[in-house]
Amino acid sequence: MKRTLALALLFVCLTGRVAADGPLSFLRRSQLEGVAKPKLLAELPPAAAGVVAEVHVVENQLVKKDQPLVTLDNRVARAAQKVAELAARRTAALRAARLQWELTDRQLRRLEEAFDRAASSAFEVEEKRVSRDQARAAFDRAREDQVAAAAALDLANAELRRFTIHAPFDGRVVELNVNPGTAVGPTKPAVTVANFAELEVTLFLPIERFGTIQPGSTVRVRAAE
Repeated sequence: MKRTLALALLFVCLTGRVAADGPLSFLRRSQLEGVAKPKLLAELPPAAAGVVAEVHVVENQLVKKDQPLVTLDNRVARAAQKVAELAARRTAALRAARLQWELTDRQLRRLEEAFDRAASSAFEVEEKRVSRDQARAAFDRAREDQVAAAAALDLANAELRRFTIHAPFDGRVVELNVNPGTAVGPTKPAVTVANFAELEVTLFLPIERFGTIQPGSTVRVRAAE
């Protein structure tokens, strides 16, 4: 159910901090109509279209930054993330390629030493050098595959996160437009969060006071009872 913010329209009472005969003396205990709104206010649509699977909060609930608010059905994205996670953890191919490279490198060094003693032929040395270089290339490919798998996991994690709306800052849930099973999309807010620690207040002064208030003037504001 949609709600109007508690501080949408206010009648406010001002008490000036200036002297009674100063330029703001007319504001002392004046009652003026105005509008107050939170400086931090976020209407949050989902990043992707889907169906709401879980609502983690209720209206008027206090929330922390990055706290999950609404989660869409993310079974496909979660499965893709699991596959990417398993691929990123596979290190056997990289270890095997490193071992093969190190083995052929040691064999090459032994053949080169034997060649210096005329105990091996130039052909044997060259053949083993090619094998060593191929093993090194295979290790480089395995390492590149590992880096690519880690990047794919980062992408899968980011995609999965798109299915959950998180609080952008500490605040309060002031409007909740969805329930489990609701079809949603990125064009309509599902939840609205506000932080009331700092407000922006617009006051409507009498026309005869136009030009009497200057930038930097200070007043205290409170809501009328």
